[in-house]
Amino acid sequence: MKSIKVLLPSITAILLLSTSSAYALSLGQLARMSPSQKKQAQQYFRTHSLDFSSVFKRYHPGPYWILKNKSAFRLTPRQIQGEVQLKNEMAMRTIEDSSALQHAYDKYKKDASTAHPTLAMIKSDIIRVGKAETQLAWEMVPYHLQGYALLNPAQKATYTQLSAKTWAQHHRTPDKRAGGQ
Repeated sequence: MKSIKVLLPSITAILLLSTSSAYALSLGQLARMSPSQKKQAQQYFRTHSLDFSSVFKRYHPGPYWILKNKSAFRLTPRQIQGEVQLKNEMAMRTIEDSSALQHAYDKYKKDASTAHPTLAMIKSDIIRVGKAETQLAWEMVPYHLQGYALLNPAQKATYTQLSAKTWAQHHRTPDKRAGGQ
């Protein structure tokens, strides 16, 4: 919970921006996040996204991963531009949703700490937290599917093979020489 509060200045700036010229400014805000802030935001997402990474992302890695593997896909400049735009929009929306979830949790905690909370109040708070967490888990899905849709048939075949290989490499049992048993 504390980690998202470090991001509040960036999140606030992003939330206040809504025009296309502001879009560029919000990308600037995103670009100015320190590696530590980005890591904290990613950890918050992993903790509160209904296991998105191992359930959905496992099969649909998304624009960031596609860009990371752009040479294997032989992406065109137009495809790279599209994937970058999706990645940036997804990051900004995820930060917004993380902030909304944090606000919902904060209200729930505040209301729960009152001397005489009402059932209706607490139920409303819990529902708000649940909806915010669901939105956070959902937010990346369209971007991941749109990233895949930008690929041609040959690239989609590469995607299927490479994503399976990547998942297997990242989730294999630890090597005993590395200390795993």
